Amino acid sequence: MRNLKIFLLSDLMSIGYHALKPNNSEMKQIVFRPFKRCFSFLLVALIPEFAWGVDNFESLKIIQTTYPNYPMRLTQMGLYEGHVRLLIAVDYMGELSDVFVEEYTHETFAEIARETVWQWDYIPAKVNGEPTTVVKALDFRFEDRTGLHSVDIIASAADKLGLNRMYGKKRVYRPEDLDSIPEPIEVVKPKYPLEFKEEGVRGEVSVLFYIDEEGRVRMPHITEYTHEEFAQLALVAVRQWKFKPPIRRGKPVSILVRQPFSFLGDGKD
Repeated sequence: MRNLKIFLLSDLMSIGYHALKPNNSEMKQIVFRPFKRCFSFLLVALIPEFAWGVDNFESLKIIQTTYPNYPMRLTQMGLYEGHVRLLIAVDYMGELSDVFVEEYTHETFAEIARETVWQWDYIPAKVNGEPTTVVKALDFRFEDRTGLHSVDIIASAADKLGLNRMYGKKRVYRPEDLDSIPEPIEVVKPKYPLEFKEEGVRGEVSVLFYIDEEGRVRMPHITEYTHEEFAQLALVAVRQWKFKPPIRRGKPVSILVRQPFSFLGDGKD
């Protein structure tokens, strides 16, 4: 299940169940803690903290084959700066598999940033020398000062995800910001590993993911776990989930949520 190993990382920090394989049955607390109160089914608002480094981890390398230009039409409109934050998922073969725009100040900036990352080349991240799939956040900062155009591209720290302090054209919201909790349309239950049934092994997994404006699950990744087998199966299940679009003030928006799973080993997980 190699293509299911998803990580969230910054330039120097990373998290993921494969890179931090526990040596005992205790829950490995990795990042995004503490959690605030649960608001409703499946949705928990988050207060992210810092991510610890992972031994034997080589970060994703981005080869910027093209560089975005400042859109002149926005300059003509009197708009001289902008910001885009997006997440990219790059698989173990170095192929870009998904791009999720978390926030932007103008849709044109988002379109340029999205088109740019699809044109880049990538060298996959590695754990213990083996290529693995990762999720990485990038900030694009556009500026046009006195006719000098510039675009900065910065790897976002993991602790910035979900705490959007920029109130622009688009941002990601928290569950308590919504008019109502998104209604699940399809929820697939994680399977219990056959190899654990005889001993009745118990475990816990937490999956962090976005629900976009269409109710689709985006960028799911593991934030804590007890067993790699449980983590893999939880990811497989969450990727199949579908919701009605999250609504805020009558309009569809994106939200960041966390789903905990308990594998009880008695047929009740």
